[in-house]
Amino acid sequence: MTDPEVVWRAKSDDEVVEAALDLSEYTEEGERIIRAELRRRGLPMPDPSIGKCSRCGRSISHNQQDDECSQCGEPFPPEILRALGAAAVDTGSGATRAETVGGEPLTVKWEQVASDGASFSLYRSKVPGGWLVASGTDGPLTFIPDAEYKWNENSS
Repeated sequence: MTDPEVVWRAKSDDEVVEAALDLSEYTEEGERIIRAELRRRGLPMPDPSIGKCSRCGRSISHNQQDDECSQCGEPFPPEILRALGAAAVDTGSGATRAETVGGEPLTVKWEQVASDGASFSLYRSKVPGGWLVASGTDGPLTFIPDAEYKWNENSS
């Protein structure tokens, strides 16, 4: 048995269950140890993760509240944002407040795209591999591939 496994065996049931609520805060090895301890004690298992961070490998849980990895800051790709159930865009403040299907807040950082002669507002948010784009405050979201983030609103 490893030292971390010994540490988790010494914790109370409440401590182990509480840790299981935020598995994305632990390393992959930490998550494995906590899940094993839950199984060993016959305690309820948390839902499986919805994915892993493409940069550091940290698990992304269904109740994740941000649009980026809490470990390394890597923005989540569109499929993870969809899995988190992002809904209801409100671009008025520059930082969008959305909610997951479960009602937890999810923050997406939007910036308004400068444009001349348009009768609508366009917003973008940097995500892995490109941009999420919204037209106005209630328009649909679109993904624009741009792996090198070369989109420059001042180019012609």
